[in-house]
Amino acid sequence: MSRTFESTMREVETLEKEEAALAVAAKTQPGAARKMAEIGGKAQALRAVAGELEAKEKQEFREAAASAVPVLPDGGRPRDAEGRWVDPRTGREFRSLTPDERIAPHDTGLSLGRALRAMATNDWHGAEAEQRALSTFSGVAGGYLVPSELSGYVIDLARADSVCVQAGVRTVPFTDDGVGNTLTLARVTADPSVAWVAEAGAITPSDPTFGAVTLTANKLVCIIKASRELLADAPNAAEVIERTVASAMAAEIDRAILEGSGAGAEPTGLAIHADVTEVSMGDNGALPTNGASGTAGAPKLLACHTAIRGANHTPTAIISSPRTFGTFAGLVDSTYQPLNLPVPVARLPWLTTTNVSDVREQGSSGAVCSNAYVADWARGMLGIRQQIEVYQTRDIFLTTDEVAFLITWRGDFQPEDPTAFCRLVGIKAA
Repeated sequence: MSRTFESTMREVETLEKEEAALAVAAKTQPGAARKMAEIGGKAQALRAVAGELEAKEKQEFREAAASAVPVLPDGGRPRDAEGRWVDPRTGREFRSLTPDERIAPHDTGLSLGRALRAMATNDWHGAEAEQRALSTFSGVAGGYLVPSELSGYVIDLARADSVCVQAGVRTVPFTDDGVGNTLTLARVTADPSVAWVAEAGAITPSDPTFGAVTLTANKLVCIIKASRELLADAPNAAEVIERTVASAMAAEIDRAILEGSGAGAEPTGLAIHADVTEVSMGDNGALPTNGASGTAGAPKLLACHTAIRGANHTPTAIISSPRTFGTFAGLVDSTYQPLNLPVPVARLPWLTTTNVSDVREQGSSGAVCSNAYVADWARGMLGIRQQIEVYQTRDIFLTTDEVAFLITWRGDFQPEDPTAFCRLVGIKAA
């Protein structure tokens, strides 16, 4: 049996007890002092061995921990610890970013706002770094291809403002793979079945059903115009421009994810996605109430929660318009006390955005209804092309001496598994 730190220390303890017993008998027994010295020396040697073994065992533990397979506390399916996939055909790497991860590898100190202001005024004082960075990519069809570090920073600002990303939607940066600006990822649409088999019994094989998630680099366009005097004179112009671009991008990302029309290049939003589970307040919509009249709204939200759990997903948040949130928050019971939502629903963060419409129609309701979305939002993928293009023109607003910037970015949204999402439709308000 090999020696360990624990077994060695047990030997040391035994020797220490013998040494203590000899110390009592030393006055009456000849030779006890000499034996005490021998035992003390042996114990000291074993302590040194124990120290070496302890250091060795700690190092082995650290190495084992570093190579261990991570255990997901939320019970989710394991994936690469860093959210990275490698295309075996090309060797290219793709990342799947959680909301708290950044596209930009570090803060470069560059500012899109400073760059746009300098372009408009033709004064690059204070924006020399941006001028150097942009000059490397200038001349793209009369515009600028913003460097990836700065593009990533601006997109990170937009992601931080996006309610859907805050709820958990993952970001997948990708570049053109040569097939129509698309990125195709695999997903499992049905798990394999398993069964207990008796000894020598027949085994019926079953396979998982695989599908594809295709992200397409659709173009998103933002136009900003401002007077040259404002850009030249306002000390906070650069910051305001940058924040405006990011906020506009975030708002449109949320609208497209939740309620995109699917027409043309616009992504198909959760409101009309054919494979997303739907729970209805009624054929013509209804006002959520406590159940005394109208339609009880709380059980409808619980039905959404249950549908997602039934598909082996865990809901992480609810997203709705501020009006819908206020309607549910204002519900009362028969004693006019605040109505408690079912516990599984009440535990979910409830996020709001004005990019959820309050003028949808449900049957004969007229344009007075809205939707709420319950989901395991980590099962949504926001595909983005990392670089932004900027075009500047004075011609359109020449008579008003204004400058316009056309900013383009390309991306897409797709649910990795539509059964992780549920929409509650037909929500009216008082």
